[in-house]
This record gives sequence, C-alpha cells and structure tokens, in this order.
Amino acid sequence: MILALDVGNTQIFGGIFQEGALAIRFRASSRPPTSSDELGLFLRNVLRENGSDPARVDQVAFCSVVPEIIYPLRSCCRKYFGVEPFVLQAGAKTGLKIRYRNPLEVGPDRIANAIAATHLYPDRNLVIVGCGTATTFDVIRAGRDFLAGSSSRVSGRRWKRSRRRPRGCPMSRSSRPPSWSVDPPSSASSRGCTSVTAPSCAA
Repeated sequence: MILALDVGNTQIFGGIFQEGALAIRFRASSRPPTSSDELGLFLRNVLRENGSDPARVDQVAFCSVVPEIIYPLRSCCRKYFGVEPFVLQAGAKTGLKIRYRNPLEVGPDRIANAIAATHLYPDRNLVIVGCGTATTFDVIRAGRDFLAGSSSRVSGRRWKRSRRRPRGCPMSRSSRPPSWSVDPPSSASSRGCTSVTAPSCAA
C-alpha cells in the first residue's frame, strides 16, 4: 500500500494507492510549524477512519513546495510507518529530461504534474496548467522533454488571502505575461514570474 502526499503552500493533499488504484483521498493544512508527531498522528488517524490499517503502508512518496515541512514529514514517515520516503525534488530520477540550464530550480510540484501528464498521455506534446496559489504553465515535448514554463501570481485578493507568496516565484516589475520559448531558460524561478493577474481557477 502506497501513501502519496502533495504538500502545497496552504494544504496537504494525500492519497492511498492499493494495487495501482486510488482508494482513499484526504487533505489537511500545511501551514508550519508542524511537528513529525502531529503529521504522524494525523495520517494514521485518517487511514483508520477510512477503514485502512496504517501498518499496511509499505511505501511513502511525497513532494513539497514548503521547505520547512520536508524534515518533519520525512521523520514522520520513519517513526510512524517505518519506511524511508521517496521525496520528489529536483535531482530525483524520474525519467523526465529537464532542459533548463539549471534543472535544480524546477519546483517539485511542476515535476509531479509533468510525470502524471506524460503517464496519462505518453509520446504526445503537452501544455500543462497547474492551478494553485500560483498558476503554472509548462511545455513537455513527446519523449518526456521538459522544455519551458512560466508562472503567474494570483489576483490581489486571493494573494492576500493565501498569506504568503508561492515558493520560487519572486515578484517582478513586468506587467506582461512571458512569451513561450523552447530555449532552455536560465532560471526556472525568475523567468516567467510576472505580476499578471491569473484566472481564479484554484479550489
């Protein structure tokens, strides 16, 4: 049984996979500070409440755009599930060919989106739109080549409500959205982060 977690700026989305199928879905707040014990007790209780035995979890994988939660979450997996988690982050072997000059700057949430999209639509050219605290756009070429991407911040009201800026997307004075390019950008965090207003498409 696999426990998968996606840690965003405001929420943790989780799921349990059994025999390749998604059996349980849940969510929780990701606002730090959060201890390994808080995370462990929450996760074990969620599984029990959904009729699943936490002892059956033999694999854990997660990605996080909140750096402060990576250490306690890793400790939680070791202490409460007895497993070493797979942490999806820049540098992890995923089969994607990230064509940025510095692949380490591509966020783990965008890597996760690209992995899922290429799994669902293999050998196709793709544009992936991620709707969260920031709206991201990524271009994947058939053959799993991660060519380019951009990120636009949310509107002022939703931006203020989220309480913090998305990681890896510094403010820019530019008011124009970036033009698409298949050339490897020099910086995944600075290129494409503009002050445009994104559509309100996040839940």
